[in-house]
Formats: sequence, structure tokens, C-alpha cells
Amino acid sequence: MKMPLLGAAPACARCAERGPTCCEPTEGVALAPLTPGDLDRIERATDRPRATFTVERAIDPDEQAALEAGDPVLRGLVRDGRLISLATGDRGACVFHARDQGCTLAFDVRPLLCRRYPIVRRGSQLSVRPGGSCLAVEEARNMPELLGLLGLTVDDLAQIDRQIRRDLK
Repeated sequence: MKMPLLGAAPACARCAERGPTCCEPTEGVALAPLTPGDLDRIERATDRPRATFTVERAIDPDEQAALEAGDPVLRGLVRDGRLISLATGDRGACVFHARDQGCTLAFDVRPLLCRRYPIVRRGSQLSVRPGGSCLAVEEARNMPELLGLLGLTVDDLAQIDRQIRRDLK
């Protein structure tokens, strides 16, 4: 099953209507970190300056180590002790989130970590990232069902991880 260019996977669209979603973080929780490639893709596709969709924060070495240990693909995401993430808007949701459809960015423009949420890969092992709301996680009985609900395949995940590595070089 291929994801449409606009909108979301079946579970994501239903989750957006139900709420809250992974795009509506609780206080003190940051949205997806952005790679340099994410920044470029979103800026080009939306014709918006980065300052309108990002937030930057300092990250200490212990937090950086925990981030990279939790998801080894993310080594290099923290640069000069700073991490850039998606910003929230007035409603506390991602600036690209719409209650009736979820993400308003085309799938090929979305941040790479949003595309594969809530999946984490360590080598060939796939696991679910803890925290955040995810209707697909609630509904799936196993990893193949979860991937189906997210409109992803194992090959899609591998391609996303390769792009993350390219972006972080």
C-alpha cells in the first residue's frame, strides 16, 4: 500500500480526527528533530522561512548520548550542542498539523523522522518508540500490522534511514 502524496496513512488520518496525535505534544515534549535535508525540503516546498516552522534548543551531552543510543541512525543530528525541531503553533500542535487530515505536508516533504514515527531501527531490529500517542500502535497486534496501518514497508523504512544518514553527513 503506497501512501498518498498528501494526507496520511489510514491510521494517521483517523488519529488526526480523534486526537491527540503525535503532532500534538504534551508540555515539555519536543516535536520531531529535523535534519538539514528536512529543513531544505520544507523551506522549498512551503516557501516559508525556517524561522516560521522550527525551534532550536541547546542539548547537553548526556541528552545527546541518550538520543543517539536510543536511535543510532541519529548520530550527527545534534550540531554544536543545538537541536532543531518542528515548531508548534497557537493550538500547541505542529505548525503543519490540521485537525481534519493530520500532516498538511506532502509525504515526500515531511521530516524523515515523522515519516517513520513511531518506528526505531537498531541494525535489522525494528521496535516502537516509546511515548506519544499513536492510534496505529494501539490497533496493531504485531510489527507487520503496524507497518500496514502506517502505509509503510520494511524497504520504505530502510530508504528513510539511508536518507537520514545522507542528510547527517
